[in-house]
Amino acid sequence: MLRVDPDDPTGTKIVGDLAESWASARNGRAWTFNLRRAVKFHDDSELTARDVKASYVVVDAVDAPDAKISMFKEIVGVQGVGTPFATPPAELETLAGYGRDVGAARTEARRLLKEAGVPEGFSFTFRNRAIRDPYESLGVWLVDQWRQIGLNVEVETLELATLYNEIRGGNFDVAADFHCSSCIVEPDLALFKFQSADVSHVNDSRSTDRTLDELYRRQSRATDREERRRSIREFEKRLLDDEVHDIVTFQWHRIVPHNARLRGWTITPSHFLDNQLDTVWLAPE
Repeated sequence: MLRVDPDDPTGTKIVGDLAESWASARNGRAWTFNLRRAVKFHDDSELTARDVKASYVVVDAVDAPDAKISMFKEIVGVQGVGTPFATPPAELETLAGYGRDVGAARTEARRLLKEAGVPEGFSFTFRNRAIRDPYESLGVWLVDQWRQIGLNVEVETLELATLYNEIRGGNFDVAADFHCSSCIVEPDLALFKFQSADVSHVNDSRSTDRTLDELYRRQSRATDREERRRSIREFEKRLLDDEVHDIVTFQWHRIVPHNARLRGWTITPSHFLDNQLDTVWLAPE
């Protein structure tokens, strides 16, 4: 229906794809899309609103019991598994919360909460994204983990535009972010979000950390690969261990089914990269 404008260097401008115009209800929970005319399938039949609705019905009805098993796969830091600057598992496990002893981690979490003066049963609201996979499963898991260290969490699920408005306005206790930095191979793009709020316009934690800013500049300017790796490690430790401005959850295991008849489709290394669906078609059997 919509896509990111491929000519927009900021990657923030949304333009119509199948939709030529769209509008939301005042509460942001209902949307109306007006389809472009003369859009045709490979058999020359014209696309209708009924076809669009049928596509969503099919997607919603898919019963894939194994999907939740493979949805989350790796535990990562600020760079994804397999990327050039990814932290080795043994080193990652030295960061707070990354160890394999879950019991010890929960005991330490309770100690830190008590030290900070947070009472048993402290309540807050977690604002989550209204998409079943992976956010629903992630929300259930987070609430359960918080419960096991004495925190009482209520989940509020919001449609994306509403959630973004709340996050950008600072109207949240804890909220799910979806920057997906670990799937971006280039550290400059993956780490820019975590600079101080007056440097990065997408730092939704609103933190100010001049040490992180300097580490970001250092890794970005490094010409030696090992020097850059060391700066990224320092950045990662300060962000996720020393200060904990943000918490990285599971890396989403991205699964791309590919039919042998599919033509014109490119499997990109990141779902941030745009794919033009009007160039995709099914070859005859």
